[in-house]
Order: sequence, then C-alpha cells, then structure tokens
Amino acid sequence: MKYSQPEVRKNWKEVSSAAAPSVLGVAAGIMLGDMMHRGARRPVAFSLACLGMLAVTPTVVGAVKNKVAGPNTVRGSRKTLEGIRNAGMLDEKTATSYLGEDVDDGMYIG
Repeated sequence: MKYSQPEVRKNWKEVSSAAAPSVLGVAAGIMLGDMMHRGARRPVAFSLACLGMLAVTPTVVGAVKNKVAGPNTVRGSRKTLEGIRNAGMLDEKTATSYLGEDVDDGMYIG
C-alpha cells in the first residue's frame, strides 16, 4: 500500500494579491526616486523601511510563536491538553467575583 501526500494546489489569486502592493511600491519608488532630491530621498526611504518592518512584525511574531508553542510542539500540545482538562473550572478569584463576597455566610444553614 502506498501512502502519499494529497496534491496541494496553489491559489494564485491570493499569492498575486499579496504580492501586488509590494510590486507597486517598488515601481513607485523607482519612478519617484529620480524625481526627489538626494537629501530628501534617504529620510523618506528610512521611514518607509521602518513602516515596512512594523507591518511585517505581527506576521513574524506569529510564526515564531507557532514554532515555539504551536500545536505540533510538546509545549503546545501540553498547553492544549491542560486547557481541555481545566475547561469550565473557575479559580478562586473568578469564583468569588462571580458568586459574590457573601457566599460563605449564607451557604450553610443551621
């Protein structure tokens, strides 16, 4: 019996729509680069590079977080199992704020 991975087809619409802003930005940079003065070109390029780094940061952080504590890691599977085991259980702080402070006084009759 031969097991193989299912064939994954790339969705070229998603890939091209993700790359389109970068390509348009490079084209605009090339066209506007010749029109700008050299003294103005460097600060603009530096600020745009900083904005690009900030835009990419959530993706990089998410990828690193998935590598470190994702569902395919020991730590990630442990945390998932712990979350399943503790589902629906309230800790003391949450229980007292949810039930009220005077639960202990009227809880026992007699």
